[in-house]
Amino acid sequence: MPTFLRNLFSHQKIKTQLIVLLAVIFAFFVVSAGVSYRALNGAKANFTEFISHDQKVMLSLTELLANGLQMGQALRNIVLDPANPKAYENFEKAGKEMDKLLKETQEIVTQDAELAAALAKVNELRQKQIAFQQLVKDKVTAQAVEEAKTVLNKDETPVWREIRQILLDQIKIKKEAMEAKEVAVQAEVARAQTISLVLTLIAIVIGVVLGLAVVANIIARLNMLTESIEGLAQGEGDLTARLQVSGNNELCRISAAFNQFVENL
Repeated sequence: MPTFLRNLFSHQKIKTQLIVLLAVIFAFFVVSAGVSYRALNGAKANFTEFISHDQKVMLSLTELLANGLQMGQALRNIVLDPANPKAYENFEKAGKEMDKLLKETQEIVTQDAELAAALAKVNELRQKQIAFQQLVKDKVTAQAVEEAKTVLNKDETPVWREIRQILLDQIKIKKEAMEAKEVAVQAEVARAQTISLVLTLIAIVIGVVLGLAVVANIIARLNMLTESIEGLAQGEGDLTARLQVSGNNELCRISAAFNQFVENL
């Protein structure tokens, strides 16, 4: 047994030694559990944010793009077939849904300066698009279909393409950010698992070392006492020999008592 452990144990009661052993092991397990809990709690928070915010924003951007495409197709159908009421119905529905989504999305991305600025630009372009779309419908109503096509191709479509590109860019950026966050969360959880495993192994190693040291100390003391008593019992004991007393634990007190007993023979 190392000298420092021998000196430490010799002044501690067996009960205290066992308590210290259990306390050290328990402390490492508590730290290990704390690290794991912190990592899992962080992962939970990130996942909650992903579900409640990131995924919602991504879905809104995707739906904005989808409604814009549907609205553009409906407007073309109006120009190609002015008598088709379904084209007007689809156009109005897609337009209202897009405007509603744009407003709602702007409200939930105020903390993201880049995305907020991009959506503000989309909103600005959307107002221009609405004016051009109304002009297209007015031309169709006035049966000026060729003029309607000109406004559609030269004015409305370029504005929509700009809106579409902004949305596509933001969808790409958001997707990359979500993927990066997922990687970061996985790395944090993996790091916490590694730390937890290392602390657990340390706790096991320290527990084994201290446990063996405690047992070795007790057995060594008991062996010395047993050998001396057996020697006396067989009449072969050296009455001048004394057990080593270097501490204040139960075994040291037994050794001291035995030495006193032999001295009084």
